[in-house]
Amino acid sequence: MSWFRGNTSRSDKPSAILRPVAPQEAYQAAAHLLGQYYAACVTCRYTTPTRLTAEKASSSLEDVFEQALALTILEHSMLQVGLINEDSKKPSFVRLDFLDFRNHVTWRTVDGASTTQDDLLSVLHEQHDKPFEKLDQQPLWRVVLLRDSANRSINVLFVWNHTMADGMSGKIFHQTLQEKLNLLFSSELPVIPLEDHKLKLPEASKVSPTLADLVNIQLSAKFMTSELWKDVRPSFLNTEAQYKPKWAPIKRQPNKTRLQLVSSDADGLRAILLKCKQNGTTLTVLLNVLALASFSMRLQPEQAPAFESGTVIDMRRFMTSLPPNHQGLEPHRTMGNYLGYHQHKFTIELLAQVRAECDRAKSSSSNPEAANKLEQSLWRIARELTKGINAKMESGMKDDMMALLKFVPDWRKYFDEAITKPRHISFELSNLGVLDGAPTTTDKQLVEQESWTIDQAIFTQSASVHGPAYIINPMSVKGGSLIISCTWQDEIIEESVAVGVTNDLQTWLDDLGGDRPLSIEKA
Repeated sequence: MSWFRGNTSRSDKPSAILRPVAPQEAYQAAAHLLGQYYAACVTCRYTTPTRLTAEKASSSLEDVFEQALALTILEHSMLQVGLINEDSKKPSFVRLDFLDFRNHVTWRTVDGASTTQDDLLSVLHEQHDKPFEKLDQQPLWRVVLLRDSANRSINVLFVWNHTMADGMSGKIFHQTLQEKLNLLFSSELPVIPLEDHKLKLPEASKVSPTLADLVNIQLSAKFMTSELWKDVRPSFLNTEAQYKPKWAPIKRQPNKTRLQLVSSDADGLRAILLKCKQNGTTLTVLLNVLALASFSMRLQPEQAPAFESGTVIDMRRFMTSLPPNHQGLEPHRTMGNYLGYHQHKFTIELLAQVRAECDRAKSSSSNPEAANKLEQSLWRIARELTKGINAKMESGMKDDMMALLKFVPDWRKYFDEAITKPRHISFELSNLGVLDGAPTTTDKQLVEQESWTIDQAIFTQSASVHGPAYIINPMSVKGGSLIISCTWQDEIIEESVAVGVTNDLQTWLDDLGGDRPLSIEKA
């Protein structure tokens, strides 16, 4: 086949250009181009069927994964595209002719019977500091597989350029991959012909539709006027300055991601979720408020008089009535950039109250009453924040900032100019929720015997030079533990503050999961 002999996987035909990037995608493309954000990643730990765990089965194991990956790619069009004209106002997605797995899939074997957290963190740091290359010739993703010496489990890292897809797409990727692994295991799928580890892609492939194609986000005149005023008003009229995290200035270098993990076991997670339900809120909002309390304690009022946080919202929930030309699309199985964003301001008065209650709890460590009072205050703040998020979702995400991105003509220029200004968001929450790691096939023999299962999931992101100073990403597996990744840019946040906030989150989740008063003395 002649297409295997070329050095590029992209067709030069005009028809290979699929569509220009949407505004949200253009934002991410510029961030990648300028080295301000490189990659998102979802890592899942797969348990391996016994017949594939023997040392002699290593090559068979690789073949099975390659087949399942090929089937996954063929199901999701966004895995089949590259990007042309990245350094322009309007890059475009382009169809690729084939994929060479040797360029995009890497196997690594770790010493010992299992992959340790240190092993995983080392690879995650490496991947989040690594840009994607030759975007016009190669896909916007890569896969790294970490297996132990006994092949009993495999950590599969799906790493992707955010221009291609959002965080939920990483979850969708693993759901599809696990499904294909189990269908192959039960011989329900034909073998995909791969010549020299290359997969030929369909010529009729289409890229996923844009957010604007599927959801109509309404913008009011009042909202647009207020956003415009923020950009043109004189500094002495700027009441927003108090919310800017000047303690985390925007700097291009060092563009190095710092990453730590926080966790709660299955029992602790169940207890935390029950408390969230009893208090009329969610895990996402609880983590928002715990981060608020920790940053309040660790930063002085003159450094951080107020905060603004961001919460990412999956817009697929609003895709209930699709346009005629997109009938048949399954939003919750479609990879793409479908994000909304809720911003919340924590005022000077609120932070003063939180700081005072944290101080009382800290000075009265032997008296749980002060810690209990602090916890009740945090639940009260969480309920208010929940009301704000619910109101925005009930409005159909009216006046969402994502709809304003189309008014920025050149994101490269925007990011260059932003270097001289303070960042907007102190911390951000992006929760991928729960992944069901049990097999989804209805094949009785497969269910009764062993199958591919997922027992751990982790969502991580690169540090954002221009975006939020501190990023919190929770994800869990059904019936299993919760793992939260905490990310920041090296040397931008004071080390004691960033690590301290991460440690506080771990301590307080342990306290809430164990039904204990919040431990403030460690902060």
